[in-house]
Amino acid sequence: TGADINPSWSPMNPNIAVFQSNRSGKWQIYQLDMTTNAVTLLSDGTANDTVPIFAHDSNEIVFLSDRDTASALYLLAEDGTIEQISEPAPDVRNHVWSPDDTLLAYQSDNTGIPQIYVYEFASHLTRRVTGDENTVDIVPSFAPTFRCSGSHSVIYTTTLGSQSDIFESPTRPMAAPAIDVASTAHNLTNDPLANDGFPQGLTATKSNFARFINSFVDWQD
Repeated sequence: TGADINPSWSPMNPNIAVFQSNRSGKWQIYQLDMTTNAVTLLSDGTANDTVPIFAHDSNEIVFLSDRDTASALYLLAEDGTIEQISEPAPDVRNHVWSPDDTLLAYQSDNTGIPQIYVYEFASHLTRRVTGDENTVDIVPSFAPTFRCSGSHSVIYTTTLGSQSDIFESPTRPMAAPAIDVASTAHNLTNDPLANDGFPQGLTATKSNFARFINSFVDWQD
C-alpha cells in the first residue's frame, strides 16, 4: 500500500507513464506499462526520489532527490544511469524542460531566496537567471516555464513588494550574470489589483484565484 502521485507520460509511448510512490517506505520512481499493468522500479532506493518528468523527445527523466542530504535534481538516462544536474539546496522545485530539451529551468533557494536557474545539457553549465547579487533588495522568483516553441526565454513569477507578476527573461548566454528583475526583465502582467503567478496553467492557487475574481469584478463594472 502507499500513495502513487505525480505521473508523467512518455512522449515515445502513450502506454508508458512514470510516477512516484512510497509503497516501499521511501518515495521512489516507478514506471507503469498500461498494456500489461506491469510496474517497474526505476530509482535505486537510496533516497527519496520524487516528481519525475519526461523529456519531450526521449525517454530521459529529470527528478528530485534528497540523496545528497538536501534537495537536488537528477537526470535518469535511457540506459538507467543517474547524474546529478543541480547543486543541492534546502528547496529545489518546479523543474521544466525547454521545448527542444536542451535546457532545464527550475527554482532553487541555495542562496536563501528562491531564484530561477537554467541547466544546459550539452555543456553541463548552470546559469542563475534572476537575483543580481549587486542589487540591494533581492526579490524571490519562482515557478519557471518556457514558451511552447521558438524561444529559449524563461517565464516565471517574481514578487516585487507586495505584488506578484509574470516576467520573461532570456536564458542564454550561459555565462551571463543574474539579472535584476525589476529593472531588466520583461514584465508580462502588471495588474495593480491582483497577484499573478504560476504560468503554464499549474494547479489553481490563491494568486490565480485572486486574478480571476478581480477580472470578473472589472467585467461586471
